[in-house]
Parts: sequence; structure tokens; C-alpha cells
Amino acid sequence: MTDDLDKDARAGLTARPANVTMTRRKADHVLLTERDLDMMTALHDHVVLSFRQIHEKFFPARTIATAMNRLKRIESQGWVERLRIPRLRIEGRRNATGVIFQLSHRGRTMLARARPEVNIFEKCPVLNPHQLDHDLLIADIAEHFKRRFPGQQWTNGRYLSDQNGFKKIPDAVLQRTAADRAIAIELELTGKSARRYRDIVAALRTSPRIEKVIYVTASHAIGRKIMSAIEGYQVPFGHRFRSDFFEFVRLTECLKDIAPAR
Repeated sequence: MTDDLDKDARAGLTARPANVTMTRRKADHVLLTERDLDMMTALHDHVVLSFRQIHEKFFPARTIATAMNRLKRIESQGWVERLRIPRLRIEGRRNATGVIFQLSHRGRTMLARARPEVNIFEKCPVLNPHQLDHDLLIADIAEHFKRRFPGQQWTNGRYLSDQNGFKKIPDAVLQRTAADRAIAIELELTGKSARRYRDIVAALRTSPRIEKVIYVTASHAIGRKIMSAIEGYQVPFGHRFRSDFFEFVRLTECLKDIAPAR
């Protein structure tokens, strides 16, 4: 199924030798459904989604072809942009070509008109092809934290800046209102240097807008390295970490209720 999904998702894309390829199509006017608007809202909230994430969440009972055809219709209006990413990590396959989608500036304008109750950011974040696996996982773990903190608004860190009172921009934040202090979410897939973690921990601790930090780690080793920066000494395996400000959650725990993605 993986090969078929990649083949169908890539259909119609140009084969220019570039790290990221964008395509748009022209077609007749498209009447948007509530599902379309839900999907575009998710693209706005998460900045970027893979075709698999879109298919599984918004077309769970439909075929791959049906989902892609609908996306092509929406893309034809310039509301979303499709990007082909060489060497995107897909289900353990090396050097695979993945297809991802992002809401365009035109799509943001349309969505703001269609759903005035939703806070739409005009900024369209620039994607880094080397961080896409991280960006896509942020969207996956969002569902876990939305269930855990009902009533809190999830905001992707790509929409934040130091002008919002953050000395270190988290990967995402949870807030009841934009004026409230935030629960910061940090996803760590690979380890950083001990010095870098000390600097990050200090910035998070002293950010006036942050009331709590939840680290989502891909391994125990990464978690211990961050704990060591917090505690001020090298913590042993099995260390019983206690803090009201910092919390650690394994990535697998956040993803256990999610169907295999991307």
C-alpha cells in the first residue's frame, strides 16, 4: 500500500530537480464542504500535513484516489499548495519521496472569511525540508494534548515570536486565551549538546509567558540528558524526576492511539 499511496499522491507533479517542488492547477470554481473547511483549518493550525495524515483523518472510509482528487480540486483554486519532498522519512523507507500540503496565503484569506470565529494567522511559515519529520509529528502529538487539556487552544510554535514573551520559542503551546500563560510543548527527536540544553532550560524557566514545559522525547537517553541539564548533574538511568515546572512524556505514549501515519 505504501508504494501505491506514494505513486497516487505524486501523480501530476512536475519532475524538476529541486528539494521542494510546488504545484498548482487551474480549474472551475470549487464549492467547499464542511469537511474541506475542517481540513483547511487543520492545515492552518498544524502548518503542514502529509497526504497520509489528511487521508486518515478526513477521508478514513474513502479510497486514496478519492482523497487525492478532492485535494487536487482544492489545490486548483490556489487554496492549498502541494510539495514533493525527496528523502522524506515514510514508514521506514529511506530516500522516499513524500507529498505534503500547506495552506496558501489565498487559502488563509478564504478560510478567514468562511470561518470568522477561527483566529487565522496571516503568516505562512516557511518550511525547512530537513525538519519536516519533526513538523509532521508535532501535528500527530497535538491530538494527545488536546484530549489531555480540554478547553485549551493549541498553537504551533511557527506562529510565535519572542515578541509574545517567549525567551525560547516552544514547538507548540496550549492556552485558554492568548493572554494566559502557556503550557509549552517541546518535541525532542535527536539529542543536543549538554551546553545547548542548559541554555534552553534557562530560557524556558525565565520566560514570563510559560507556566509549564512538557518535553516529548523519542528515547530515554534524550530525556536523561535534558533532566541532567535541569538538575545540574548527570542523572542515572531510572532517575526519579520531580518538578512542578518540567514534565517528561515519551513520544510513543503520545502516538499510541493514533493510526500508523505518513
